[in-house]
Amino acid sequence: MNNEILEFDVVVCGSGPAGATAAALLAKNGLKVALIDKEDFPRDKLCGGLLTKKSYNLIESIFGNKFLQKEIEFFSNRFEVYYRKTKIFSALSKKLFIYVNRRKFDYAILKKAIDSGAYFFGKTKVVGIDVNNMLIFTSSNTFKGRYIVAADGVNSVIRNYLIKNTIIDSSDYKDNLTLAIEFYDYKFTTDRASLFFGFTKFGYGWIFPNKERTVIGIGALISKNKGLMREQFNNFLNSIGYEEPIKTFAHLIPTGWIPNRTGFNNILLVGDAGGFTDPITGEGIYYAIKTAQMASEAILFSEKNKLFAEINYKLFLEKMLKDLKKRKMYRNIVFGTKFRFFIKIFLLVQLILFRDKVLDFIHEPS
Repeated sequence: MNNEILEFDVVVCGSGPAGATAAALLAKNGLKVALIDKEDFPRDKLCGGLLTKKSYNLIESIFGNKFLQKEIEFFSNRFEVYYRKTKIFSALSKKLFIYVNRRKFDYAILKKAIDSGAYFFGKTKVVGIDVNNMLIFTSSNTFKGRYIVAADGVNSVIRNYLIKNTIIDSSDYKDNLTLAIEFYDYKFTTDRASLFFGFTKFGYGWIFPNKERTVIGIGALISKNKGLMREQFNNFLNSIGYEEPIKTFAHLIPTGWIPNRTGFNNILLVGDAGGFTDPITGEGIYYAIKTAQMASEAILFSEKNKLFAEINYKLFLEKMLKDLKKRKMYRNIVFGTKFRFFIKIFLLVQLILFRDKVLDFIHEPS
C-alpha cells in the first residue's frame, strides 16, 4: 500500500448509483471529490434492473431526459400477480415499468461523475477508516477528506466500523437482511413484469423482462426462512417450468433496517450502506440516488452553516425515514400473518379495488 495521503474535500467510497450520483453533484458544485471503488467499470451488478416512475423522475431531474433515454433497455406497462401457480391479477398500468442493464446504467452515472470533475480510483478497495482524522485506508492509497460519503453497499466497511464502535445501533440489522437469488434466461422473452407470492415468507418471486435476457429470481428475509431459500427457489422454478439452473447469482439487500443514525459528524451513509431500500419491494435504486442527492445537499449546506453534515442530512431525510418505517410496518402486517391464504385474498382485494393506489405506492414517493 502506498503511504501517500491524497487530500480531497470529499471522499466517496463506492461508485454505484449512490456514490456516483453524490460525486457528480458535489464535483459539479466545485468541490474536489475522490470516487473510489473496489471494482473497475463497467462491471456486472446483480439486480432486476427495474426502475419505478419515482426513480425515472428523480434521475431525469438530476441528469436530464436524454441520459435515461439512452439507458432504457426495455419498457412495458403490463404486469401480472400470482399466488403460487394461480394468476390472481393481470392488467395494464398507467405508469411504465422501465428496465435498464445495471452494467451499462451504473457506468453511465459514473461517467457523469467523472465528466463533472470527480477523480475516479478503480480497483481500490476500502480496508479501514480513521474517523478522528477523516482518513480512508485502501488497498492502494490513503485518502483524506473533510467529508466522507459511505456508498460501499450492503457490506459497508465504513458502516461496520461505526457499528463496531457503538456509534450506530445494529440490533435488528440481521433480522432485516433479504437474500435475493436469480438467474438470467437468454432464450425466454416476455413483455411484462410477473410477481409470485406464496413460495417464501416475507418475500416474493419475479420475472422481469429486458432487452437481451429475462431476469428470474426470488427474494425474502433470511431470518424468516431458516435456510430454506434454495429449496424455495427451486420450488418456484419448478412451478414455472424450469429445472434448477446451472448458474445462479445471490446478493444481500438491507430491507427494513432503519438506522438510529445516518452517519457520524461529517461521515454520511447513503444507499444500501445506510439500509435505504424499500422494505416491501426491495427497490434500492430510487433510495440510492435520493439519499445521494440529500447527502450532497447536506454537505453543500454544511459548507455554509458550518454544522456537521450529519445534522443537515438527518433533517433532509426525516420524511423518507418516516415513510420507510410505515412501509416496514405494512410489510410486517401483510407478510406476518400465520394464515398464508390471507395473503392471497389480501392481494386479490387490494389489486382489484385499489389497483391505482397500489401502483402509486410502488411508483410514487410518499
